[in-house]
Amino acid sequence: MAKYLIIINPAAKSGKAAALLPLIQFHFANVSHQIELSEATGHPTQLVKDHIADDTRYVISVGGDGTTGEVVNALMSLAEENRPALGLICAGSGNDAVRGFGIPTDTDVAIQTVLAGHTKSFDVGKVNDRYFASSFSIGLDANVVEQTLIYKAQKAWSGLRLYYAALLKVIVSKLKPIELTIKPSSCDGTAESIDARVLLCATTNGQTYGGGIPINPGACTASGALSFSWIDSLTVPKTLARLPLIVTGKHSNLKAYHRREITEASISSTTGERLVAQADGELFWDTHFEVSTLPAQLQVLVPEKP
Repeated sequence: MAKYLIIINPAAKSGKAAALLPLIQFHFANVSHQIELSEATGHPTQLVKDHIADDTRYVISVGGDGTTGEVVNALMSLAEENRPALGLICAGSGNDAVRGFGIPTDTDVAIQTVLAGHTKSFDVGKVNDRYFASSFSIGLDANVVEQTLIYKAQKAWSGLRLYYAALLKVIVSKLKPIELTIKPSSCDGTAESIDARVLLCATTNGQTYGGGIPINPGACTASGALSFSWIDSLTVPKTLARLPLIVTGKHSNLKAYHRREITEASISSTTGERLVAQADGELFWDTHFEVSTLPAQLQVLVPEKP
């Protein structure tokens, strides 16, 4: 049996992740391990469920946020006492989970971090029946994720270039405000009910989404809470004018930006329209979203502090 179950998404970062296979095989040659290659969306989750064993101590995700999110969903389906630790080797376009968990993006350093075996507890988010490691959102940014998938296929772009190009495309030609009833429950027990016409609504575990956009500056993946924010509906000119502030994390004082630290939230489409949403970069559609945080439920392999 394998101590390390390694899930590699060879299609990540427009196929560049496949080149990491020989390097990973070299570094793990002297430890018990099993490598499985994912072939499509949904496959990483199934691979973990099919190949995890009683002596599997670590499940390693090699890919981007989508692969990580799928692996996390498989791990969270297990009882906490039987749940292996998660390891991440950065090989995707966004890599917001890596940022949030404080894992090095350098491949060699990340591999050494995984092999060192030092873990730390982190929170996990949940929306409806799925879990997320870094973010869940609806509105503008979910439409941007949809556009990034188009650009990935057409242009093989990645990282911030991919996100910014998709963002500008959506703002200029597809901008559409959505009407929501938002019911966040803050960490202090305060509950609200807000009817809002919004540009976007974002729930994050860490600070960033969309490949490094600090939508919720200062958010922490081990705080026991999720950062929940929304931006009021804006015209195209106003959206473009405020975009530099948002992508640099300097938007906290904008009148249109609202934020809560929450334990749970209920979000509904006021009109009953099915809305496009994303969780760790994977798209889904619904009219109602129940969000909650699961504090310290995931052990992650991280660099050991000196």
